[in-house]
Amino acid sequence: CSPMRYEHTGEAALTGLKHNIPRFLHPPYVTCVPCNFFLLPELKKALRIYRFGAIQANKQDN
Repeated sequence: CSPMRYEHTGEAALTGLKHNIPRFLHPPYVTCVPCNFFLLPELKKALRIYRFGAIQANKQDN
């Protein structure tokens, strides 16, 4: 175990403030997130009105 082990993140934050460790501000979202991360929830909302049967039933229709 390392001597700098913290049981709670608040303790780590207070220790950082006491020792003047610089804080890094992060953007509200990760810049490398693919666009479909934001697209999929919208697509899910749009498809909610449709009812899809079982895969086997769809294969029999074709």
